Amino acid sequence: MKRPWSSLAATISIAFALCLCGGCHTRGAEPKPATPTATPKVVLAPHRQQSDLPLAPPAVPPGTERPQERRSDGSSACPKPFEHGSSAPAEPCGALDCRAFADPVAALKYVLDQQHPLVLGVGEAHVQRDVPLAVSPTRLFARLLPVLCGTSRDIVIELWLGRSDCGDRSVEQVAQAQKPITSAQAPTNQDDFVELGREAKRLGIEPHALRPSCDEYRAIVKAGASDVDQMLTLVAQHTAALAEQLLQRPEPADRPLVITFGGAMHNDVQPRPGQQAWTFGPELDKFTAHRYVELDLVVREQVRDTSAWEAQPFYRHFSKDLMPTRTLLYRQGPHSFTLVFPKAKDTP
Repeated sequence: MKRPWSSLAATISIAFALCLCGGCHTRGAEPKPATPTATPKVVLAPHRQQSDLPLAPPAVPPGTERPQERRSDGSSACPKPFEHGSSAPAEPCGALDCRAFADPVAALKYVLDQQHPLVLGVGEAHVQRDVPLAVSPTRLFARLLPVLCGTSRDIVIELWLGRSDCGDRSVEQVAQAQKPITSAQAPTNQDDFVELGREAKRLGIEPHALRPSCDEYRAIVKAGASDVDQMLTLVAQHTAALAEQLLQRPEPADRPLVITFGGAMHNDVQPRPGQQAWTFGPELDKFTAHRYVELDLVVREQVRDTSAWEAQPFYRHFSKDLMPTRTLLYRQGPHSFTLVFPKAKDTP
């Protein structure tokens, strides 16, 4: 019997998140999001041919609700998200095919309707201690999950589950190795990821975490100065393997979408030079015959004039005061988007 997500979350012992916003491979470097995650060691079934994957959008007659969208009492199993999704047309807002939507729900629905993804790779910049936010991007995405209720049945979250069966101190040593990296991050980050898993579970979307093997923990310890590189590589490998395994399950055909959630580096469709091993985007893009979509989430108040943020494609076309009450959506490539949330209401 599977343990509930709340029980799994309680076993998490590895320090949260390795990096934050691009160029995070060295300790103390400015980040683009990255995080670690976990589930039992993934053993992949033989890969199916791409033609065996559900490559067409599920055929649901207009106005027909999927069975899992109704509870036994006839009420909706998929509540409305915190923003219901405005039908107002998007406005142009600049380069990179920028579109300004009335709310985040409308922006997310636009991406889904345009792309029909089999894997939605959602990435965020982890909240830092020195840039406190009213609401983290993780919490904001949790509020958007009802949009995906009835469409997705699985979400892979970048949390590493600890182990107590390795017979040595390798797990503890890896946790210690992460401390110089995570010390700059908000202490609420890991709790936010756990809450995301709980909210997904409540909506009928099964949360999955990553759990490296004992041998992989030992390899990180042996890597010495390269331990961070090793951890980032494992995040990408385990996420890709687990997502592929989930895609190969035959049922239900009307909920084919797999979501991944974690640092906005691992999900890149086009990795930066030197970061290819840390990114699962290209592998999942190939596995799904280009039905993989990268969606980065940005809270305006996070963006600063640093080299990490300046390296983001949308940065030079964006200002915090650009249409502050609207949700901005930048298209960075055929299957790559950045969603910028509206200015927080309690931000001066």
